[in-house]
Amino acid sequence: MNSAFEKYVEAASGLSQLTKANAERIAKQLVKQGEVASSQVSEFASELLEKSRKNRETLTTMINAEIQRAVKSMGFATTDEVTRLQKQVADLKRELQAAKKAPAAKAPAKKAAKKAAAKKSAAKKSS
Repeated sequence: MNSAFEKYVEAASGLSQLTKANAERIAKQLVKQGEVASSQVSEFASELLEKSRKNRETLTTMINAEIQRAVKSMGFATTDEVTRLQKQVADLKRELQAAKKAPAAKAPAKKAAKKAAAKKSAAKKSS
């Protein structure tokens, strides 16, 4: 394999960031070796840039999917799960603060229920 063709394959793979200048340089080297017509340098360079961009996007998508699969298998919490739990904790804190500030209205109700039970008990004893 010649070096210009190897550079083309590497550039098209998307594994490296390809600039327009580098794409044109690779195309010109391929022209010198007879692989590309000199009238096609600009078009070839544009196609090479586009292939590189698409392949880099595909590779990035594949890597992200693999990372997500690995993270899920390890049981790590996702950003969405952490955000949901943070909101839930904040809501519970607000409820707790509101409960602390509310007057204790239930205590007298319990005493009234005990008095009613005591009256019934006393009524039964006197019968």
